[in-house]
Amino acid sequence: MEANPRKILDEFIPESIGKQFVIPVYQRKYTWSVKKQLKQLMSDLEGLINNDNKEHFLGTIIYLETIVNYKTEKSIVDGQQRLVTMFLIAAALKSLADNEYRAREISETYLENYSEPDDSRYRQRLYPAVSDEDDYRLVVEEKFDELKKSKGNVAKNFFYLQKKLKIMIDKCGFDRLIYALKRFTIVYIKLDEKDDAQQIFESINSNGERLTASDLMRNYIMIDKSNWT
Repeated sequence: MEANPRKILDEFIPESIGKQFVIPVYQRKYTWSVKKQLKQLMSDLEGLINNDNKEHFLGTIIYLETIVNYKTEKSIVDGQQRLVTMFLIAAALKSLADNEYRAREISETYLENYSEPDDSRYRQRLYPAVSDEDDYRLVVEEKFDELKKSKGNVAKNFFYLQKKLKIMIDKCGFDRLIYALKRFTIVYIKLDEKDDAQQIFESINSNGERLTASDLMRNYIMIDKSNWT
């Protein structure tokens, strides 16, 4: 097991170019909401904008890295909510970019593996939970008219983040906003093959707001299943 601090948008995601973050099939769908989590996150971001020397700790991300079809997958054991939210922020930034070059840079840094063909399942840097896959694809492909028809959290949160980030850009500028976003930090924990990902997932999620009995049963049944089967 390996643990290290990282700035999530300045180091952790950009360092994974060519790889894919995968939300395993045993995980629940994306559940963060505007009222409970995103309003506070945007408040924390405003604090970073107003203090260039400040950093904000988001929590931990635990993953197991495996090779599937000669591709590197980072299977997320814990931290799905904050990770998916950061990808939605990156997508919102791309949609708000003031020119095509900045939009391309954001996409290359965070959202897409440009060495992969357009139709490759590894083209996107994030492969979300199955229940969120369609909405996330619409986000990345910028099919916002279709996305507006969805009532899922991916769609709701994306449009909220897009609106709030637009206000911040108008107020402080794109570069200052990016600089603030790059000061969100996490501690990542990279599991080894000998680590029991199922046991770790259960230990983390069986306490607190956590998983229902049916969620834990799904975890037990699906832990060895691939997202591609």
